[in-house]
Amino acid sequence: GAARARRGLSFLPRDPPPRGRNIPPASAMTLFLGSDDAGRRVGRVLARLGLAAGAAGEGPTRVEVSGRTLEQPNSVLREAVRSVSGPAAPTLLGRTTSEQAELLHWLSLSLLLPTLSGPALEPHLAHLDGVLTASSFLLGPRETLADAAVSDALLPLLAASPLPGASHPSLRRWLDQCQGSAALRCPAGGPALPPLLPLVAHPALPSLAPRPA
Repeated sequence: GAARARRGLSFLPRDPPPRGRNIPPASAMTLFLGSDDAGRRVGRVLARLGLAAGAAGEGPTRVEVSGRTLEQPNSVLREAVRSVSGPAAPTLLGRTTSEQAELLHWLSLSLLLPTLSGPALEPHLAHLDGVLTASSFLLGPRETLADAAVSDALLPLLAASPLPGASHPSLRRWLDQCQGSAALRCPAGGPALPPLLPLVAHPALPSLAPRPA
């Protein structure tokens, strides 16, 4: 099924799944959003989820949690969502241990995708298309941080090199959904998201000029 398809490819090393009893309340977390690449990524992904992170400051992007400092990009992104989403956090970050583990899998992919192009990217597109054929979104029937992070990584790649013809129909459908929902939810004052992108390489239209006699 879909869960088996999601395990078909391995990406970057995964963090261990978070356990609920070890997660401090959002009030114990402080997000420092820098102007570095990690900070810009956090801002974009939060905007795709309809969340606002505040203005960027000095220093590296990080989260301070109960005296610990987290700087690993996916840890920061996950805790940033937890700290600003309030009651919606379980929906966005996974309601079960299994969903939380799958979220880490997709966040790892979101860091890997921007390093790929051409033939190296295609197996991951095919894998995503297979997962999304069996499921509306990456973690099932609802949109989560996994969808926001992976689409944020993938859309710039497809803007430069659109999907050919009618390939990857489920991936195309999912990207359309992600773009549309992000455009509706982007908070006022949040980072500007790119305009809706054409995801298909359309062949040139034939000329309509009359042919010479």
